Formats: sequence, structure tokens, C-alpha cells
Amino acid sequence: MQQRDKINKKIISNNLIGLDAPTEIISYLQGLDNNVFTIDLSGMNAQHLSTIDIAELSFDDRIMVAKNPNTPIECLIQLADSNNRYIVEAVAENPNTPIKILNSLANSYYDNVRAAVAKNSKSSAEILAKLSVDQSSSVRRQVARNENTSIEILRTLSKDISSDVKDEAIINIWRIEKDHKIKESLFNRMNYFYKLAVYK
Repeated sequence: MQQRDKINKKIISNNLIGLDAPTEIISYLQGLDNNVFTIDLSGMNAQHLSTIDIAELSFDDRIMVAKNPNTPIECLIQLADSNNRYIVEAVAENPNTPIKILNSLANSYYDNVRAAVAKNSKSSAEILAKLSVDQSSSVRRQVARNENTSIEILRTLSKDISSDVKDEAIINIWRIEKDHKIKESLFNRMNYFYKLAVYK
């Protein structure tokens, strides 16, 4: 009977999160045994997230909050100052992260954080231009894949020393280009696997 109650409580707690439960219920559930209650912070809305004390969250929960597109900007600013590069990476990937923070994170010491900024759909052409000359090929590759990257930068990256960067830039230009002759020329420069991707 006790085990059944635990299962029922767990189901109820998860359903309450999904049904936009009152903040006081959320707070109550968070204070209970984590083995019984699983709070999915990745799906919480802005109102509930704004009541959370970031400092009290576990590492995994901070990652979920940092990735959640509903996370309030004030929380993202706080998480962006974390000493943990994986939490900062999650902030850099978040589409709700302000340009000012993305611009700052583009100067991060860590490749994974800069790559996450380059991957972010909200990163500006200016940020992407700066990251296009990054020493890390993983960062340049994300720049080459980003739809906000200017055609001029993509043309430069299409001659990159890294074949992965080069291929990503070529396929991105191919998607943008309207001229059929140029598209055919670009297609001929793609490796086999990218040609398959184009046909899908």
C-alpha cells in the first residue's frame, strides 16, 4: 500500500507540473523526498521558475533550468556566471538567452561554450562573424551550420582547413543559393554523406 501511494504521489506531482500547478504546490513538492517526487524543471513555465532559488538546485536541475526556454532572463544571467562550463553551455544554447549574454559567452575560455553560442539560433551575424575565426574547428562548424551566418562568412568557411567546417558551410550556402548552376557546383563539392542529406 505504501509503495502504491508513492507511485500515485509521483504521478500526481508530475501531472501538477504539466497542468500549471499553483506555486505553493510546486514549492511543497520540491521540499519532499526526491526518491518519491520527480519535478521536471525542463517543462516548467516562467512563473514557476521565477520562484526557484538557483543556489538550492542540484547540478542536474540547474542544467534543466538553464536549457528551459521559459526560464526568466534574471535566472539565465545568474546561471551564466556559474563556474561550471556545462551549466554555462546550457545557457549559451538557450534561445531565450539575451544577445548581450551570448556576446559575452562568445569570449568564453571553453570551446563547448563558444560552440553553443555559435549554435544558438538567436546569435547575431556579428557574433557569428567573430566566432567564424575561432581556433576551434567545432566552434567554426557550428557557425557554418547557423542560418544567421552571412553568406560572405559562409563562403570563407567553405574554404576552411577543416573538412567538417567546409562541408557544413557548403551545404548551408547550397540551401540559400537560388542560382541552379551555382547550386550544382556546390553539390559537386559536397562529400557523399552531405549529398545524401540534401536528397532527404
